[in-house]
Amino acid sequence: MFKYGEYSGRDLNSQLTNQVLERKQSVMATQKSLRDESTHFDTQASIRAFSPTAAATAEVPTMKLQTRKASFMELATPAANVSAFCRSTLARIIPNEFWGTEERQLHNRRLFMDVVDRFIHLRRFESLSLQNAVQGMKVHTILLMKK
Repeated sequence: MFKYGEYSGRDLNSQLTNQVLERKQSVMATQKSLRDESTHFDTQASIRAFSPTAAATAEVPTMKLQTRKASFMELATPAANVSAFCRSTLARIIPNEFWGTEERQLHNRRLFMDVVDRFIHLRRFESLSLQNAVQGMKVHTILLMKK
């Protein structure tokens, strides 16, 4: 450290200039040594070329993998999987008695599950009307529909 008034402005300026030059030379020397070391860098291929046993014991250099942007199509779930999930969830939630009595129960349930499958597989501007959804169901056997 410099004490105030101990050095003249010219001495201080020349000393600071010398320090800057020394620092610059030090940085340039470090960069040169790094460049020299990089030319002697052994790759996996060069290690294998010289000695097969050295390749077996050498560490594999790690490198960063470039990540690419994931598209929405890679993240999409197939419609068949969505449909299977929805049908299994509805089968657990809705009791069997809801579908009617006796042999009509199985018929109504299958029709409804087919409608769910059709609904899931619809495209963007396609629609499913209520008429198409209940077409073929035997509603007179469903207890909720009776008075």
